[in-house]
Amino acid sequence: MLLSVYLEQAIQNQELVAYYQPQYSAKNNQISGFEALVRWQNPALGLIQPLEFLPLAQATGWIVTIDRWMLKKTCEETKRLHDLGYPVIAAVNVSSLHFHQPDFVEYIEEVLEKTGLDPNFLELEMTEDVVILNLEKAQQIMLRLIDLGVRWCLDDFGTGYSNLFYLLQFPFLRIKIDRCFIQDLDQDQNKRYIAQSIIQLAQNLRLEVVAEGVETEAQADWLKKQGCEVFQGYLFSEAIPLLQLKQKLWIDQYQFLSNAAESVA
Repeated sequence: MLLSVYLEQAIQNQELVAYYQPQYSAKNNQISGFEALVRWQNPALGLIQPLEFLPLAQATGWIVTIDRWMLKKTCEETKRLHDLGYPVIAAVNVSSLHFHQPDFVEYIEEVLEKTGLDPNFLELEMTEDVVILNLEKAQQIMLRLIDLGVRWCLDDFGTGYSNLFYLLQFPFLRIKIDRCFIQDLDQDQNKRYIAQSIIQLAQNLRLEVVAEGVETEAQADWLKKQGCEVFQGYLFSEAIPLLQLKQKLWIDQYQFLSNAAESVA
């Protein structure tokens, strides 16, 4: 059976699973948010990696259904985390096909209303190819959601040919340094130059910087010295199910309270 048929069945049979990769604040090394990442657990094929099925989902149009499922699922589970006392920011990826659906804004409004999630804790991640088709329309869409309180993050920063233009024209609050510039950062001087330039540019534009793909202490230490505010990568955590995320948040909170008690004593 073709993988495309399996994919259609996966959506119908609820085989998709939401995983969350924590994002850590450089200030206190605690979880400030997470990126929601889809996984596919197929009964016959086992765990299928996103790179194997997301391009297919893009080509067949199923990516819109997957995006919407992920958005709703993430908002529901983030609201539950908030109710437990963990005010984390949820970052959800937006595909170009989904972004340009006529009811894109209305769907997000509906999800936020039904789940009760504060819009200020929803961050939508996009790459530059999402806005390149229609710059004026993309700007209007983004501003409508900004008015609601939703945040925007430019993903894979540094890999496109006109990122600087987008930073000036669109209301991003964050940029993500692409992992290709973080890999071997502690050994490659040229990558350090690029990462340093990106961080300095973001600081000048008053944008927060997220470093994706941080895998070593040396990388984290260097990025922190340059002023990077948020880390994401295997050094801190891989993408994990909600239960494990809750456990990490509980540990963070326990350590914070313990440190606060010790400082008072």
